[in-house]
Amino acid sequence: MLTLFFVDDLPAGVGVRYEFNNEDAHHAIKVLRLSPGERFNLGDGKGAWSRVVIENVNKKSMTVKVLESGFQQNLQRPACDCRGPIRMDAWCKSGSQSRSFS
Repeated sequence: MLTLFFVDDLPAGVGVRYEFNNEDAHHAIKVLRLSPGERFNLGDGKGAWSRVVIENVNKKSMTVKVLESGFQQNLQRPACDCRGPIRMDAWCKSGSQSRSFS
């Protein structure tokens, strides 16, 4: 699973180099110890994302190169057809898995 960091100025073009230099970059360098060649995702918090590879690491920033970009639509919540709490005594009635709503 790739790590995701949020940035205000998301680089979107494939091949674009980006200076990742906010507090999350410092966390990636000092805590996660990410190094050149490793990949992670950047996102803008609105659905757009870019997968990047680290090219160079400095003390508090890193230069990354965009490998691919995309957009993720918000997931829709399924409609709930519940009319009340599930009665556990009716959940496994007679070996079947019938549900009973009260």
